[in-house]
Amino acid sequence: GRNNQNRGLPSAEPSTLRQERYFIYGALIFFAIVGFSTAIYFIVNQVRGPVDIDREILFDTNYNRRTMPNLGNSHMIIERRNWGSQIGAHGAIQLEHPVQYVIVTHIGVRTKNCTGMHECANRMRMLQDAAIGERNLPDIPSNFYLGGDGNVYVGRGWDIANAYHNRTLSVCFMGDFERYEPNASQLSAMQHLLTYGVIQRKLTNDYKLVARRQTKSTTSSPGDMLYARLVRFPRWNPCGTQAYAHCGAELGFPSVWDDEHDFNERNGIHNPLLIHRKSTEEE
Repeated sequence: GRNNQNRGLPSAEPSTLRQERYFIYGALIFFAIVGFSTAIYFIVNQVRGPVDIDREILFDTNYNRRTMPNLGNSHMIIERRNWGSQIGAHGAIQLEHPVQYVIVTHIGVRTKNCTGMHECANRMRMLQDAAIGERNLPDIPSNFYLGGDGNVYVGRGWDIANAYHNRTLSVCFMGDFERYEPNASQLSAMQHLLTYGVIQRKLTNDYKLVARRQTKSTTSSPGDMLYARLVRFPRWNPCGTQAYAHCGAELGFPSVWDDEHDFNERNGIHNPLLIHRKSTEEE
């Protein structure tokens, strides 16, 4: 408040009037900034189009249908929609929790390990198509699949019974381990997945880890090389091997557990495309 007219004397304008004027100027500047930012936001969104939340890939530490959870150690869970699952394909039997047995299988049939998300996702869709079109199954057989890229691909998930034993959780290694060694990333992914299952009470704290060959004598799944690694795990259980009772005997399970394909045969559910080509079966 000084000017030439008052010859350098302090302005006689009351201080309250100056404060009100400063407040009005500040408010005008604030609203101008907000209006400019809002205009830029709408212009950018109009150019890009609306964000499709259902198709957006998110990363998080929990298990949510709209996220791609990180299990730790860079192991991601790849949801069904992300690997291109058939729409409407799903099993019918609910899996009761917590589960006490984890069955380990492999694809087999001279299949090399997939090494990237694109390759593993394509293989998942091929396995699902073969299961539905050739094996008369309603969906891909196992609950989860472990890719050579260290990621976990959701098959039937935590809540739907697999095609082998409807009282177990099945984990399939995506390769042929009669001929090839499983890599360290796959074994780590299995440990992280099952630890998550215990934390979420999908698995019992004392769950048992068994190979598919221990519950069905006519298969060598999950292959000798993977089986040799599996028996070193602290959760591995020798049930079904020589001198041991069959798996599930302590729980009163029958020696031959419920199999989805046998269930379909007993109930007269047939598929005209049923071919049973061994080259595309998951063991």
